[in-house]
Formats: sequence, structure tokens, C-alpha cells
Amino acid sequence: TLLGAALAMYWDWRAIGLGIALFCVIRPASVWLLVSRRLLNVRQKALVGWFGIRGIGSLYYLCFALSHGLAHDVGHVVIGMTLSVVALSILVHGISIQPLLERYERSTAASPD
Repeated sequence: TLLGAALAMYWDWRAIGLGIALFCVIRPASVWLLVSRRLLNVRQKALVGWFGIRGIGSLYYLCFALSHGLAHDVGHVVIGMTLSVVALSILVHGISIQPLLERYERSTAASPD
């Protein structure tokens, strides 16, 4: 409810483009490039790339920036973008988690790595 109340004040439509880039390109690419195949198989990398931790880290760094002298006008934009992307993440990942994990479970049962 706290996020919802803050979103009413800070929602930023530009976050949709940023969210698409973060969810579909930046996070998956970083997982594919940085995580060894010995650590995670292809299916696991895909899941981590899609569902990886975002929200709490984003809020931590937002608070850090605000408490270390981020200019007020810039801070207002950063708050809006951060809260909006976190809300989009909750929505998109909340909707997709069950079907994707069910698919993952079926695929691992059919052909374990």
C-alpha cells in the first residue's frame, strides 16, 4: 500500500520504456554474460534473467542517492522512475511467475540436465 500511495504522486510514463529495456534486455544480457553455464543451465539462466532481484536493490540505491545530496529536481525524476519501474516489475513478474515456473518444472521433469 505504501508503494501504491507513492505511485499516485510519482508515476512516470517514461518508466515503461525503461522497464522494457531492463526486463527484456539489460538484466537477461547481464545474466547470460556473467553467469557460467556450470553454475546455471540455459533454462535457469532464462529464469534468473527474467525474475532476478530488482525491487529492494533499486529502493536501497534510491534512498542512498537521496541521502547523499542528489539534487531535488533530479531526485524527483529518479524517485518517479524507480517507483514506477518497481511497480511494473511487481505487475509483470507477478503475472508471469506461475506460468513460467510451471513450464520450467514440466521441462525439467521431461528432460533433466
